[in-house]
Amino acid sequence: MRPARITATMNAKKSLWVASLSLLFFLGAKGAQAGSLMDIGADCATVGVWDGNTKTCTLSLDIADPTSISITSDNVTLDGAGHALVGGIVVNRFNHTTIKNLAISGPGASIDLEYAASTTLDNITTSNNTYGFVLAYSPDTTILNSNIISPAGYGLYAYGNIRNLTLRNNHFSELTSLDRSGTYHDNIFLYFPLNQDTDQPQNISIDQSNTVDGKTVYYFENQSNRVFDNLPDAGVFYCVQCDSITLSNTTFDTTHNKSQINLYKTTNSIIKGNTVKYGRDYGIYLYESSGNSINGNTFDTNVTGVESALSETTFTTKTHFNTTEPWGSN
Repeated sequence: MRPARITATMNAKKSLWVASLSLLFFLGAKGAQAGSLMDIGADCATVGVWDGNTKTCTLSLDIADPTSISITSDNVTLDGAGHALVGGIVVNRFNHTTIKNLAISGPGASIDLEYAASTTLDNITTSNNTYGFVLAYSPDTTILNSNIISPAGYGLYAYGNIRNLTLRNNHFSELTSLDRSGTYHDNIFLYFPLNQDTDQPQNISIDQSNTVDGKTVYYFENQSNRVFDNLPDAGVFYCVQCDSITLSNTTFDTTHNKSQINLYKTTNSIIKGNTVKYGRDYGIYLYESSGNSINGNTFDTNVTGVESALSETTFTTKTHFNTTEPWGSN
């Protein structure tokens, strides 16, 4: 097998960020599309009860006509109280928002956070939308106890400054778009889990109570000399700025991930003896990672087996590719 060897350059890295921004603008254009508009920041009498002391809107009815809700001040709580919204919610440059106990359906993004800090999303169910949650430059976001069902694009798309993103007990399932004809799709897409300015991890916390297609999300930062062997019910694996780890003897076969194994700035590590199937784009994705060995794995029905971006990786023998492209690089 030939090694995939890539030399990192500032121009190459810049092109990746430009591509990311283009995708972000595409997502923004697809935001919470709806027929009518509603602002919630000082009142919500037409749909619920407003508590001025706590700046809380508690819905008293379902909102069945397609509606885009905008949060228009800081420190607002929108409590769906178990009701349903057809449309979506946008929080643009307002902070300390809480949205909870709400079911959201319809085209566009169910919840779109843009430059919004310290947002909590709790007990949200999204279904049959284009995107579940979009986070653009929105740090200190916490997502809890939510179900993201049947999005056509991304379940969660997070980009830019997303430091201190926390996910607990969320379940992403039944992504509906399975083609590659220009459609973006992924259960959870962190683009990138590195700070754009410092190139360091963003202190993202995604524990194993989160699932994709009923299987466990494994997300780690700053790990060294750890062995991850035969991980049970593996849905997707991330290791960000890790060193000398081993990932072995694990099967990844969920059908709705852009890539199954994701290594960012990870060095001197071994990926061996795994079965990696059904990556919508890649079986393994490496970014700015060097000195890693990929050997003895089986790749089946991934579009590309291994994508090596600004990385230097060694492939050894006994690796089986049954995929459209064994490896890629940029």
